[in-house]
Amino acid sequence: MNEFVKYATSVAIAFTVDLSILLCLTELFNVTYVCSAAIALFCGFSINYFLNISWVFKTRTYFNKPVLEYNLMVLISLFTSFLNFCLILIFTEIFFLFYINSKIISSIITFFLKFILKKYFLFNRLS
Repeated sequence: MNEFVKYATSVAIAFTVDLSILLCLTELFNVTYVCSAAIALFCGFSINYFLNISWVFKTRTYFNKPVLEYNLMVLISLFTSFLNFCLILIFTEIFFLFYINSKIISSIITFFLKFILKKYFLFNRLS
């Protein structure tokens, strides 16, 4: 459970940095929001990755292959983000939930799924 709490904390930190960079670049430096979002997302992924390997998880499947490990983390995040989007559509369009409720439910589901996928594929000794 301690590992899960650390994971939740790392996600919150990465999200805060992501959002802060997005706002700062867009509002203060007049960078288009699309470019700002891409830069902010990369920074958020990187901070989350660093926290995952240095603080959250005790073992690493790809300890000697950090580029592969990072890219797998990004793929997991992109997959769960796509799933999050699909779930929002399903909950809103098929089950007629208010879109904010759909977002909350889908985010909770994908938060847990992302933890499980990272734990199994990236931070677990498979051999």
